[in-house]
This record gives sequence, C-alpha cells and structure tokens, in this order.
Amino acid sequence: MMGLTMKAAGIWALMLIIAIILGAGREMLLTPAVGELSAHQIGSILFSVCIFLLVYSLIPTMKLTTHSANWLLGISWVAMTVTFEFLFGHFVMGHSWSRLLADYNLLQGRLWILILMVTGISPFIAAKLRGLF
Repeated sequence: MMGLTMKAAGIWALMLIIAIILGAGREMLLTPAVGELSAHQIGSILFSVCIFLLVYSLIPTMKLTTHSANWLLGISWVAMTVTFEFLFGHFVMGHSWSRLLADYNLLQGRLWILILMVTGISPFIAAKLRGLF
C-alpha cells in the first residue's frame, strides 16, 4: 500500500511540475500575445491534455484493477490539487481567497474546473482505454 501511495504522490508531483512549466510559459509567451483570459483558457486546455497523457502513460504502474480504485485515485489527486492551490496560492503567493475562487467561475470564462475534472476522471478513463479492468 505504501508503494501505491508513493507512486500516486509521485505522479501528482509530476503534474505539479508540468503545471509550473506550462504556467511560466503561459505568462511569458501567451499572455502578452493573446491576453490573460485567452492565455488562461489555452493553458487550461493544454494542461488538461498533458494531465491525461501523463496518466495514460503511467496508469499501468499503479496496478489498480477496479473501477472504484481508479476513481479514488482521481478524487485523491483532485483533493491534493485543490488543497495545494488554495494553501500555496494564499499563504505563499499572497492571493486573496476571492481571487483564488475566481478561477472556478465558468461564466467568466475561467476553465480551472476543467483541469480538476480531467484530473479526477483520467485514472478511470486511462485504465479503461488500456483494458486494465
């Protein structure tokens, strides 16, 4: 069980590294070219694709053989992501709670929720596509 937990945390850490790299690239290249909202939207879609491809490539290493185990993995990653986003965003980056919550507003064109949805469903879909259960 400890090995599974470490693998899950390791894959999540890779997601975090990808997010940092993509975020830096978005701020340096996309935002000046297309504006903040469009850069956010493009970045959210790109990051969602990266998450799925990462999970698809690594899900066999998890050796999860049930629907519920894959769903639990995805839900765990979502919980870790939201916790990190709010704690790091508020206490390290100094963002207000309202600014952090603004990224969840689909009516304003914010797509952060897409990233969370992809993170949550990717283990199940990737395992299903690979025939792991």
